[in-house]
Amino acid sequence: MAETITEKPVFIAGLHRSGTSLVRAIVGSHPTLAMYPSDLPLWQEFYEPYKNQDLNDATIRTQLVDAILSHKKVQSLATPIDRSRLLSDLDQISIEGQALIDCGVIFAHFLQQYARLQGRSRWGLKSPFQEHYAEAMLQAYPTAKILHIIRDPRDVLVSIKSRGWYWDLKKRCKEWRNSTRLAHHWQQTYPLSYQVIRYEDLVAQPAPIVRLICAFLDLEYLPDLLLMQGQAGWSGSNSRFADVGWHSKTISPIAVGRYEGLLSKAEIEFCQSYLDKEMHQWGYKKE
Repeated sequence: MAETITEKPVFIAGLHRSGTSLVRAIVGSHPTLAMYPSDLPLWQEFYEPYKNQDLNDATIRTQLVDAILSHKKVQSLATPIDRSRLLSDLDQISIEGQALIDCGVIFAHFLQQYARLQGRSRWGLKSPFQEHYAEAMLQAYPTAKILHIIRDPRDVLVSIKSRGWYWDLKKRCKEWRNSTRLAHHWQQTYPLSYQVIRYEDLVAQPAPIVRLICAFLDLEYLPDLLLMQGQAGWSGSNSRFADVGWHSKTISPIAVGRYEGLLSKAEIEFCQSYLDKEMHQWGYKKE
């Protein structure tokens, strides 16, 4: 088991149904990187309630640790996190006065323990909407790397609709607009730490794009990453819908343009009108 954890965390951001799980499966197959196996919303659910609380207080710190450990996406881990060790490690930091304990420290120790259980020296987390916390994440981890995945909004919409999720066309378009605006802003603000990848580019040219991703993440490129066989909890493909007529567990562009025939003309027209500027900026052509 790896005992030395390198502080170069990897975060994958972007909207649901944008290819973020595919990217996690690719980079999480690297033998040095332990990507958490599900979308654990550490920053989305736990940062805001606890960011202004005194986590150097053992009682409050324990409350946060227990809240994380009771989350359904932690309870489902094949190998459970050791609560006693996690609290002991945090107590030791507090006793030694090495640093103030905040949410970032607690999240890191939780994910470091997961990495050790996987025998890997780096840790990472994929969870939709992490882009909204990019600044706090980079303040907590100055050496972190954030990958933001974007996808044609029409394909995102049809994927959400096909899964039977809550359907509000304007709300979903607004989410895409906000996410892509943040992608542009953070990539301009933190060019060495923030990289935007288009899903369509990845599935059209897997090898060169994965090489680019590895270079950005300071990972050695390995051809086997394209097989996605080393990520815990991954047994899918980059499209799970029967209408594409494809079930192979390989990287394929077959789901690109899937919205055609599955979104109504009115839905497509609204999406293209509402997102006109952002679609043009990211190279998505309107019908």
